Amino acid sequence: MAKVNYQQRKIDVHQNDSVLTALLEQGIEIPYGCRAGICQACLMQCTAGNILPAAQQGLTQQQKEDGYFLACSCFPQSDITIRRPDIACRYESTVVDVEQLTAQVLRLRLTSPIPFQPGQSLLVSINGTQRRFSIASSPPMQAYIELHIECRPSGLFCHQAQKLNQGDKVKVSSANGDCIYQSSSPEQSLLLVGSLTGLAPLIGLIQKALAFGHKGDINLIHICENNQFYYQQELRNLALKHQNLNIHRLTASDMITADFSSLLKESWSQLQQHQLYFAGSKGLIKQLARQAFLQGAKQQQLHIEPFTAS
Repeated sequence: MAKVNYQQRKIDVHQNDSVLTALLEQGIEIPYGCRAGICQACLMQCTAGNILPAAQQGLTQQQKEDGYFLACSCFPQSDITIRRPDIACRYESTVVDVEQLTAQVLRLRLTSPIPFQPGQSLLVSINGTQRRFSIASSPPMQAYIELHIECRPSGLFCHQAQKLNQGDKVKVSSANGDCIYQSSSPEQSLLLVGSLTGLAPLIGLIQKALAFGHKGDINLIHICENNQFYYQQELRNLALKHQNLNIHRLTASDMITADFSSLLKESWSQLQQHQLYFAGSKGLIKQLARQAFLQGAKQQQLHIEPFTAS
């Protein structure tokens, strides 16, 4: 039986239990959310011992090298020593605006106490409830932090966010992530696919690319139900001003009936020359990544941002 050394305590991790489960069973409270390796609220750091790759899925290369892992996805095979990383929601932010864009999408704008790049993500804490979100705004044009929150009937964080008013205080962490615009290749084509609030990091990325004078084609595919599409007029206006920006919309039923690999093959025949950005539900991200690899894309071309409901 593997043991976890945490804060001078030795904790048994039973077979088929995660580090998160072992800690919670001992009454040790750490932040967590989805328990599915998506929200990254349970991020920890290993200072001694071995972490399996599955526990680091979705983290940046630098985070992996520094020993970061997700407690909910970590099933240790040997003893490890761990600690809480220094990425707590330590920065106070003020609510600028809260607006329900559709039944499933809430937009939250906050003052920015931290530097960030569009497409990066950060943790947000409201009354102790903590979730990770990607940033849709693009500084310096938009100095605030804009977040798009997916709302479900059982979504605790969304319900708390809906109660916020202008001037209320929340806590945020520093921003990180590599789902950002690469300005070193302005001629390269970009393919961006987002489901529902997966549009958030892609909007910020597009705005930054256009501000940098990106020359290559920028193809955006937004996937959701018909009555949940949002920011349609804003995207149309951008496309009218920039001929290299192309907007496509697919419903969830389109994704079921259409062969996505055929769509990629017909519309973007030289996928290996693109930078690929996929954001949205974990299942869809896996499907898109698999299809992209089958079309010849390489790992270094792919930037992903998996989400969970809030």
